Amino acid sequence: MRALTHSGVRTNPVPTLLAIETSGETCSAAVFDGAQMVLHSARVGNAHSEHLLGMVQAVLDRSDIALAGCDALAFSAGPGSFTGLRVGCAVAQGLAFGADLPVVQVGTLIAVADSLPREILFCGARIIAAQDARMGEVYWSALTWHDDGWRVDVPASLASPIALREESFANGGAAFDIGCGNAWAMHGVALGRLAARVVHRDAPDASQIARLGLLAWQRGEAMAAEAARPEYVRDRVAQTTIEREAARMEKYRASSETS
Repeated sequence: MRALTHSGVRTNPVPTLLAIETSGETCSAAVFDGAQMVLHSARVGNAHSEHLLGMVQAVLDRSDIALAGCDALAFSAGPGSFTGLRVGCAVAQGLAFGADLPVVQVGTLIAVADSLPREILFCGARIIAAQDARMGEVYWSALTWHDDGWRVDVPASLASPIALREESFANGGAAFDIGCGNAWAMHGVALGRLAARVVHRDAPDASQIARLGLLAWQRGEAMAAEAARPEYVRDRVAQTTIEREAARMEKYRASSETS
C-alpha cells in the first residue's frame, strides 16, 4: 500500500490496482481499491493499441490517482486474441516499468467464470468456461467455485467442441453444473449437454481482472514487469495462406467426389 511513492504522490492507504483487458474485441481499463471500481470499456475489434492508453488515462483521471500511486498493474494474460493479448502485455509492461509497479497476470477464462452472478453459484459448483478460439476450436478451463474463491481443476486448454464434449463424458460422464463464455453461441450443438446451465458471456472486462488481480496481489503472486508473458495456449496462432488454400481445395475435392 503506497501512502507515499518515490515520486511523492500521496495516495489512499488501501491497495489500489490498475487493470486492463484486451483478450477479445472489447478493450477496457479499470481502477479498483477493493471497494470502488472505475471502469472504461468499448468494443474496438482489433484496434486495442489505438484505444487502450486513452482508457487507462481516463480511469486514472476519474479515480483522481496517478499511475505511480497504484500498488500493482493487472492484465488479462489469455488465452484470447493473439493481437489483443500482445498489446495488453506490452502496455502492462511499459506502464509498470515506468511507474516501478509489479504486475499480476490473470487468466482470461477464470475472469469469464468470475463474471457469473454470485446468486447462481454454490460451494462445489463445477464450472466450465469456454471461449471461441476460431479455426473450429475453443479455449476452455474447468473450475470449481468455493466460498473463498476459485479452484482450477483443468488449466486453460484448446480443443474442438466435439472432442471437448467426448473427453468430458469419458472422464466422468456427468455434465458441468454451469457453462459460461461465448463458445455456446457459436458451437452450441457440438457442445451438447456439456453443462446443465449455460450463461453466455462475450468476454470479461477489466473489472473482473481488477478483482481477481487484487486477490492475487494480496496472495503475493505479483511479478516483475519483465517476467510477464501472454498465455497463448495455441502454438499456431493463425493458419498460413498455404494452409487455408490447401483446406479449401480439400473441401472442394471432397464435395466433388460425393456429387
